[in-house]
Amino acid sequence: MVSGIILLISLVFGLVAKLDAVLALEPVPVFQCPVGFTWDCGTCLKVTLPDATWNVARDNCIDLGANLVTIRNADQNRCITKYTSAGTFWMRLYSPATATPPNWQWRWINPMSAAQPVDFQNFGPAPAPITVTCSRGNLTVPKVDIEEDELLTGRAEFIGDQSGKCRHVGFLLHHWVVAEAKTLQRWERSIRDSNNAHVTCRANGIIELSDREPDSAEILGLTVETAFTPKCRDFFYKFVGQLLAV
Repeated sequence: MVSGIILLISLVFGLVAKLDAVLALEPVPVFQCPVGFTWDCGTCLKVTLPDATWNVARDNCIDLGANLVTIRNADQNRCITKYTSAGTFWMRLYSPATATPPNWQWRWINPMSAAQPVDFQNFGPAPAPITVTCSRGNLTVPKVDIEEDELLTGRAEFIGDQSGKCRHVGFLLHHWVVAEAKTLQRWERSIRDSNNAHVTCRANGIIELSDREPDSAEILGLTVETAFTPKCRDFFYKFVGQLLAV
């Protein structure tokens, strides 16, 4: 797939490819592979837990006495790719807590003191953002249960047109974001982008808003993009709740 800014699907501690299953890794000699593990790629591998989230997959691997896969060299890179050709898997990538899109700095989570190069190229697609559209006053709202569903994405957006109802919805959402940012005492202004407002929550909890007056009635689009840290995820879930309730 691709790398870089597309990879905005990091969870609390990080991520990699989107998921059909999980590769658990147990770094022991071939003759000591635990039951259910197979010797391959220079280590013991096990495919487990289809459709799990990154955190659940990581915890399951730890319960097995293993870890999510870390690619340590070019040979392992080529070997792991043969698995991803049949599906997509979580691995042990993370981004430092101070990073924010588009400046993710991916590192492998592993016990080695030296950081390993992130040269794996066969990444899966990022989860789609949660998007509400408004056209001529008609709203299209996705079916998302924020009480039950874990949100794998860190991006949500409202896309509207010049109709009165759509502009009013954009106006209300923008006012909510400004009020929430002020409540958190993290209100900063960033760059202007036509009639679209962009909000970013950095991993350290700082919320940046695009350069727009809070009483503006000309907001046609609003995008919220957050890091996967507790403060930002709390802000994101609240915003998604507002977005889905329009």
